[in-house]
Amino acid sequence: MKPDYYSELLPVLADRAKLSAISRLGFSNVPLRRYLAEVFDRPFGELGAFLADPTFEAVFGWQKAEPTMAELAGDLLTPELVRAMDEPLAELAKDYRFAKDQCPYTHQLQAWRILNEPTPQSLVVASGTGSGKTECFMVPILDSLARHRQQHQGRLVGVRALFLYPLNALINSQRERLRAWTENFGGDIRFCLYNGNTPEKEQPERIRRQHISEVIDRPSLHASAPPILVTNATMLEFMLVRTADAPILEQSQGKLEWVVLDEAHTYVGSQAAEAALLIRRVLLAFGVTPDQVRFVATSATPRARLVRDCAVFWPMWQGCRLSAYIWWRDNGWFRRSPRQYLPVKCPWRSCKPSMRGVIFLRKDTRLWLRIRPRVPSVTCSSRMHPGHQ
Repeated sequence: MKPDYYSELLPVLADRAKLSAISRLGFSNVPLRRYLAEVFDRPFGELGAFLADPTFEAVFGWQKAEPTMAELAGDLLTPELVRAMDEPLAELAKDYRFAKDQCPYTHQLQAWRILNEPTPQSLVVASGTGSGKTECFMVPILDSLARHRQQHQGRLVGVRALFLYPLNALINSQRERLRAWTENFGGDIRFCLYNGNTPEKEQPERIRRQHISEVIDRPSLHASAPPILVTNATMLEFMLVRTADAPILEQSQGKLEWVVLDEAHTYVGSQAAEAALLIRRVLLAFGVTPDQVRFVATSATPRARLVRDCAVFWPMWQGCRLSAYIWWRDNGWFRRSPRQYLPVKCPWRSCKPSMRGVIFLRKDTRLWLRIRPRVPSVTCSSRMHPGHQ
């Protein structure tokens, strides 16, 4: 087979982009459409060209930790979880097998150790796409559920981990990973992707038996709430007020231990304030206090100043402790100096009325930054510069 190179790919992309743009503009004037087509056909990078010159960026690997998954079994992680990740479903093994002889990334291991502390700790992970941010929180959560399963000797009922995603596409992207790593627990550790597409009618038994670890319809969710609930802010709002969803809260009283916010950089301004207030209501509805819950936020936009602001003030506003903030420096060098912040009571009652509830606005977070001193850092990891390989 003849390999395809960028020299062949770029003209195709340019042609498709031209046709798509002209179609979206919807001009009915034929001469105008012809003129735009001529302009869009200009070579890359020329004055007035539709596309700029292609840019290539070198991506270096992420530094790996020394211990393998097998060496972590029985110490940091339960052997059952390590075995389940090493032996997922056959059809999912290619993409989601985490072999027991494989070494996790250094920042993943650091996150696991922080989140496995007996006293609940909170964490923000801001690193690039493909760095394994999901494993930073997914593995400790599944490990915690595996330990609860050993104690209860059976199926876990009641929501213990709440995943909040801003888009349904991101919610659906977690289905296969959760299936791969939970099927071997025999239905004792289950999950539900709860959004507007979740069927309202009970599905046939043959469909529900295909994946025993997933709750696929609302009647099953209400009858026996799974320990992992993946949803969005809108559905969570509905769940707090709808009578039909009351059984979920009743079965989960005092059990919520994890709240995960993915794509944390998307929560800005009033949206961030609303999300923070929603989480406060969630804690009240589930009958838990902030010091009983581990908060985790992730983002693939470490360069944004707002990510660092959220890393500090989102957990503080919830009244919990931020144990570490793992991020990657803009120049790609190996980083070993995240910041650690002590919990403080946000002085929002002493602020002007117009400033209350908008702590996530960048102007106000800079105000809080002047108030809160930094304390000693902890060690974590990020990208590895080629000179350190």
